[in-house]
Amino acid sequence: MLTGSIFTHAKERGFATLRVGVESVMTSRRRGFSGPWLLAGLLVILFGFSLSGCLFPGVESESGAVASDDQRASDQRETVYVNIRNFRFHPGDLEIAAGTRVVFVNEDDVEHNVVQTSTRRVGAEPPLFESPVLEQGDRWAFIFERAGEYPIICTVDAHQLMGMVGRIVVVDE
Repeated sequence: MLTGSIFTHAKERGFATLRVGVESVMTSRRRGFSGPWLLAGLLVILFGFSLSGCLFPGVESESGAVASDDQRASDQRETVYVNIRNFRFHPGDLEIAAGTRVVFVNEDDVEHNVVQTSTRRVGAEPPLFESPVLEQGDRWAFIFERAGEYPIICTVDAHQLMGMVGRIVVVDE
């Protein structure tokens, strides 16, 4: 039976001791995360964010950020729009050339997303892409570089079970 607890902290020695009752004692050595380690950690995080564009090259943001040379080159690509309304992708089946940018626009008053799946069922393989949740008026774009068939679904609140599925077929020019 525990009769009480006493917490002591010896700052000059850099450790803390927790005494619970008479029988158990737990000692923990504190290690600081400051100085050069803090700076190194922040640099690693910033470097990771800068690489995110390199790791997912087909994903584009529709924000008002200043365009780089690569973004200006991608602006010269053919762009096709897929509208999301009434719990459907419009058009539901789309055939495009490789290198085409597809912009998904949510016109519904409910949230949706766009997830590529190997089948029209969830869980078969990891998706090639998955948009963030799009609110009404939000846009999200993806550049389809490789030929193939890409089934798409909306996984928000199981909308795919209500028929919110589509297919994008990419052909070589």
